[in-house]
Amino acid sequence: MDMTKSATAGPYRLEVTARPSGGTLAVVYRFFNDGARNVYLFNRLYTGIGNDGLYQTRRDLLNVEIDRTHIILSKRIFGVPPDLDVERPNVPCVTLVRPKSHFEETIHLALPLKPVNPYHLPDDAHLAGPPLTPPLWFELGYFVAPPESDALARSVRTAEGPALRFDPFPVSSQAILRAGPFELAVPARPEK
Repeated sequence: MDMTKSATAGPYRLEVTARPSGGTLAVVYRFFNDGARNVYLFNRLYTGIGNDGLYQTRRDLLNVEIDRTHIILSKRIFGVPPDLDVERPNVPCVTLVRPKSHFEETIHLALPLKPVNPYHLPDDAHLAGPPLTPPLWFELGYFVAPPESDALARSVRTAEGPALRFDPFPVSSQAILRAGPFELAVPARPEK
């Protein structure tokens, strides 16, 4: 069964369709820029940077937060956990969405979902017992660029082709659209 939810902030709109099927969850998200400025989506997450400078991006890579009350799937800058010391924050590559245009992407996730973010990969040994099925949310991080910001975007090579990056970029400066809750029986395994 498909379910679609949306979120709006001024002239910016996010529509998300979630479709569980067998052992996978398909998520289609669409971002519409009906404003007058360029918008950059923090949606090109990566697992690392190769010695050759290639960003290890994957379309199906996203942040997954799970607890007993909700699941949050997100493509956004994920804040550094307070108990972790890192050399530099992980800031995703971006997708440019020009005024009066939109961007659409489909993600396929294996079920049950497991917690993952740029600072933490899932470890099956630390997952709780039977899967839970709390409500699901989807978040997309973005920023609306004043004209002078466009010149700050740096082109980088990724596993999926060229992309743009803003680095550094403070997590507090990103805007977030949040669509949900999806009342779907999507199994997820939180950590103990």
